[in-house]
Amino acid sequence: MLHLGQIDCLLTSSIFWVDCTDMPKRVARFILFFTLSLLTGLGLSGCGDPSARISDPSQSEKATPIASLLTQAQQLQSPASEQLLLQAVRLLRQGGKIAEASNILTTIDGTHLPILLQANFIIETAFQALYNLDPELAVSILTTDRMNFTNIINQLDTKQSIESSLLRAIAWEQSGNFLAAARERIFIASLLPAEHNSRVNDTYIGNVNTNNAVDIPVNANTAKTPLDLIHNSLKLEKSRSHNTQQIWLNLTALDAEELLPLSLSAAFDETKGWFQLAWLFRAHQDNLDSQISELNHWLTLYPEHPAASPLPESLAILSQLVQQRPNKIALLLPQKGPYLPASRAIQNGFLAAHYTDTKNADTKSVNSKPAFIETSRTHQNQTTLQIRVYDSSNTDTFIDTYQQAVLDGAELIIGALQKKNVKALQHYSRYDESQLEKGGLPVPTIALNRADNETQSPANLFQFGLSPDDEARQVATHALEYEYKNAAVLYPDSAWGERVFNTFNEQWTKFGGTTTASATFDNKGNYSSAIKQMLMIQQSQSRANQLKRMLGIPFEFQPRRRQDIDFVFILASPKQARQIKPLLDFHYAADLPVYATSHIYSGKPKASKDRDINGVEFCDIPWLLTTPTETQQNLNQAWPNTASRYRRLNALGVDAYRLHARIQLLTGVPGARFFGATGILSLSPKNLILRELNWAKIKKGTPRAVPKHEAAPLKDKPQGSDDEKQWNQQQWRTQPPQQQPQNANWQPSRTTS
Repeated sequence: MLHLGQIDCLLTSSIFWVDCTDMPKRVARFILFFTLSLLTGLGLSGCGDPSARISDPSQSEKATPIASLLTQAQQLQSPASEQLLLQAVRLLRQGGKIAEASNILTTIDGTHLPILLQANFIIETAFQALYNLDPELAVSILTTDRMNFTNIINQLDTKQSIESSLLRAIAWEQSGNFLAAARERIFIASLLPAEHNSRVNDTYIGNVNTNNAVDIPVNANTAKTPLDLIHNSLKLEKSRSHNTQQIWLNLTALDAEELLPLSLSAAFDETKGWFQLAWLFRAHQDNLDSQISELNHWLTLYPEHPAASPLPESLAILSQLVQQRPNKIALLLPQKGPYLPASRAIQNGFLAAHYTDTKNADTKSVNSKPAFIETSRTHQNQTTLQIRVYDSSNTDTFIDTYQQAVLDGAELIIGALQKKNVKALQHYSRYDESQLEKGGLPVPTIALNRADNETQSPANLFQFGLSPDDEARQVATHALEYEYKNAAVLYPDSAWGERVFNTFNEQWTKFGGTTTASATFDNKGNYSSAIKQMLMIQQSQSRANQLKRMLGIPFEFQPRRRQDIDFVFILASPKQARQIKPLLDFHYAADLPVYATSHIYSGKPKASKDRDINGVEFCDIPWLLTTPTETQQNLNQAWPNTASRYRRLNALGVDAYRLHARIQLLTGVPGARFFGATGILSLSPKNLILRELNWAKIKKGTPRAVPKHEAAPLKDKPQGSDDEKQWNQQQWRTQPPQQQPQNANWQPSRTTS
């Protein structure tokens, strides 16, 4: 007789499992049980070497439950049979056998099952949707009557309520609906088990607890497979602290403008407190002191809030950032030569951010663009911030200039701008033998460019710049979100174009995509021939001509483009893009999505000219795509004639200033993000400061923001057709009725800057 472990080995092998998806459920069930009976009757010796299986009885014992469940299910009637099958599905899924679990699931008709079994069937189906990278399907399963879930949602047991809520949250997070995900997690938080926190509160700034901080969770983006992503989440998410951190990450993905009305209108204290906390974090990115002041005020209003103890690490570290922020900054920028315009734009952005931060700087001194500026800070310590500008025009003497800044007492150096100077910093130990053993730079240094060899970044060197490589990778990520597979790329015939194309292609290939076509264009404007080559229009025309010769009669013919393209990625300037997009439409590609980097947008709306690129989606910095901030207004007032092509460099200078106090955040908190003028900034293991950009689409010649998520329609409640009943029942089950909000009079201290 066949051992149950041997049956299980066969059942989980690729030989046994066939795709039952499209079979009638009775037929699929018959095949499942018939195969099991056949294997049992044959008394097969199992998979692989029998002696090997006997020598490892522990594996056999672990395999036994699945085969046993299937054998018993064969002998029982409904619903007992389905109950055992669903247990087998769960065991297979938990063991990573997703295809096998799916095949058993397709044999089950959940329509007429008892409610709790029906709920398990729906939950397992939602799991399968998430594993198949279809979060929209999972959301539909768990929030609508697609599978009758909304009609039974109030009759679930506690375990099913927790599991379905967490799955909804994960599905919304995968689809980018961070607000809905946060609300779902806030709703389910009281049902999750709390774990003991052994950390001791021993350091405070006012009321701010600086040591007792939430650990950053496993980043879902690092999961290798959908299975890893879901399993990593659910292993951790049954703890309340991890759920709290996920709420924080979801809410801080929203803009301050989105959070402000939510923080004013939320109905319950806990929800209101979450929105207010996220708002103060996003709205005061430019000023540490304002953040600490707002946080202390928040803690007096919400001392018992789940996020108050422990605080998210990005808030708990604030006092440390204040204590460690430098008081002497050296700006190493070219003051003459071809780099001067770019240098001035960066310097102006830096000074505008400093002026906005301090508020009491003399406007005249800002307008005079001095080489040495000294102003008083407005924080508790009342220290003096000194900013000294050094001329780094001469690349041959750059290291001498750098060392002079160190000798002058600079605690942070911002520069270099030229790639050659960044390369010199990479090899700084060659010039300073005292750093050979340390293997790094003497003081933290934020370079405003990246060297060609990004792999070399010694300690204390942080490479920050407006790298087109970041944008190329984000185009690939954006296309992946739409589940596209095949790309066509049109790029300039230059070293720069080749480099950016290679970066995109490498990232796209890692995602499993294929670049099915690519073409280059030169400065002479031969866009049409390049597009026809990329789309194979000429081959289509040649086939038509050949057919005409064979038939010997004239006929009307319309060329067809190749059909194995899901989207087009173009690398082009605004002038070039205004010619390329109409030609794509002319050559039968008007139905294809077109993506681009920021290079297609001049930085200033020009509706009359940019109508020619209507429909193009591109990534760019928040500085150009969002409502002008106070810093922008100050910059425009001080330097009203700044050319639009330098606006991105202005933003680079703004973020360089803000990073002087936040670099410790990126280095000290794994996975930390800073919401800057040039994007959402994070630090790579190679000390590269990475940027996540915003997306916009040209409509009527004007860029319009592409939302990262869709707003959740309900306030303070999870989504679903019967939310009111679900909310009331779950709240009654887990906690007493809430009183009226105690902090209804909370108002933000000021608008964002």
